[in-house]
Amino acid sequence: MRANAIAPAAHGQVPRVDGHPPSWRELAATWAVLVAVVLAVAAPVAALFPDAFDGPTRTLPNEPELVLSIFLNNLMLSALPLLGGWLAGSRASSDQRGARLSRLVFLLLPALIVARSLFTVGAVGGSDLGWLLDAARWWLLELLALAAGVTTGLWFARRPGQRQCCGRQATGRALGVIVCALAAGALIEVLSA
Repeated sequence: MRANAIAPAAHGQVPRVDGHPPSWRELAATWAVLVAVVLAVAAPVAALFPDAFDGPTRTLPNEPELVLSIFLNNLMLSALPLLGGWLAGSRASSDQRGARLSRLVFLLLPALIVARSLFTVGAVGGSDLGWLLDAARWWLLELLALAAGVTTGLWFARRPGQRQCCGRQATGRALGVIVCALAAGALIEVLSA
């Protein structure tokens, strides 16, 4: 969080806004946290259920439809925290109980979906450490896309006044990272299977 992001306003003045979207450092920190969560889930699963998925595996068909399907599914997952933060930020100025509840819902639903994604990768990876290492070339990219959505969504939720000055720039940057990371991840996942 930037120091003096919103400076205290004198009586009757509009607070000053710093006018910067989330930094690349914030994105990297969020990505590191998401990777750490995956590894924290994988460690106890590996200890408790080693080789739980030991058996025949099916390779993915090398088809354009599968690349598109993986890309679109992960795009929805990554864009949901961005949308949730935007909606939560739009409700931040209201002190009504219903507004606070909707703000909470807009933040909790994406958080649950992100947590489910992290738990799934960690649990599958923990039960097959070879897969976790081999598939890191694409799941790390998927986590980068999730991190972009989460970082920008939280930025919108914490700084509702910034949506006017640099919301478009923040959204564009997040969507650029999301689309590039997911396109590369989907291609790598299908073509390297």
